[in-house]
Amino acid sequence: QVGRDAGTTLPLCLHELATNAPKYGALSRLEGRVHLTWDLQSASETELTIKWIESGGPPVSEPSKAGYGTRYIRSALQGLFGSPPEIVFKPEGLRCIAAGPFARFR
Repeated sequence: QVGRDAGTTLPLCLHELATNAPKYGALSRLEGRVHLTWDLQSASETELTIKWIESGGPPVSEPSKAGYGTRYIRSALQGLFGSPPEIVFKPEGLRCIAAGPFARFR
């Protein structure tokens, strides 16, 4: 079970990524793919990692200025996970990886 903040923040971030993928990213081409995974690892405390990895789309380059969506995702995921997400504009596709203590989701 997740708390209200996690239950709204995470879907909004995924929605932003899913909206941009067919406009600019991997899903703008038939051969494009989005690989979305999440993983819970138990060490001293359980950590959640979520990865959004695009491939097969047009070549990607980092924009000269971060748009609203990128700024929102960075801010919202940092607040939710407790550390900033890794957002990388790799030529082969966008990558967004966020990780943090699962306890923050309750």
